[in-house]
Amino acid sequence: MPIGLNPFLKLKVCHVITRMILGGAQENTLLTLEGLRRETPWEIHLAYGPEIGGEGSLIETARALGAILRPLRFMRRDLHPLDDSRAYLELKALFRRERYDLVHTHSSKAGVLGRVAARRAGVPRVVHTIHGLAFDEWRPAWRNAIYRRAERWAARHCDAIISVCETMGRLAREAGAGAPILRAIPSGFALEDFLRVPPRPPDGRFVVGIIARMFPFKGHEEAMRVAEHALPLLPEMDFLIVGDGPLRALWEDWLARRPEWRARVTLAGRVAPDAVPSWLAKMDLVL
Repeated sequence: MPIGLNPFLKLKVCHVITRMILGGAQENTLLTLEGLRRETPWEIHLAYGPEIGGEGSLIETARALGAILRPLRFMRRDLHPLDDSRAYLELKALFRRERYDLVHTHSSKAGVLGRVAARRAGVPRVVHTIHGLAFDEWRPAWRNAIYRRAERWAARHCDAIISVCETMGRLAREAGAGAPILRAIPSGFALEDFLRVPPRPPDGRFVVGIIARMFPFKGHEEAMRVAEHALPLLPEMDFLIVGDGPLRALWEDWLARRPEWRARVTLAGRVAPDAVPSWLAKMDLVL
């Protein structure tokens, strides 16, 4: 293994993530926990913040996988100098007390605080996974400057970085937030779950869909603009929106102002991860 850990020894590992909502980064982390449980004798811990939104929670899924849960009182997604300082100290105390062989961080806030706390607590190996970058061309310049600086600082406190795609790894390296080892490992899918679902039988309708958390930068605003243009022109087209979150009210308001489209736009809400293949099968085009 590139950072010198023996998969056959009984090691103690802690994964750290900002929150355990129903989302891609969290599902990726759970797949990692499941793989480690299956292929190593390691003792696996999971530290996470308390925030749970309309997206749903994956905490019980982590518990069912056998992870030892370490809830963090002060970890928050948004910038908060006081709670961020408390979360850093909370993590540092956890790492010193448990004496982990490896700390693996996920998501931006937990990634910055967790990497620095782990290194300063004397954890011998620290890894971070980039599931998404907190700086991009759509956010305010001041916010991008803060996160770029924080990511560069955190990168100096870890041994390796994993990116779920080549592009984010390249952007991190260009921002000076790379590490001595930086590898792209795409998120995995159980393809057999999708292949088992039969396609939707023809019924004369053309269904355009999106499956994503109802959250900024997930494509919901763009989906609304597509629907705004397409529905009046294409009477055989319907829209299927799968997911939940803070932007649900935006969709509901959008539909309330267009009652003539209510029968053609379905808000399915939150669905379980194992139900995603069957919902995808209902769509002819996925945004």
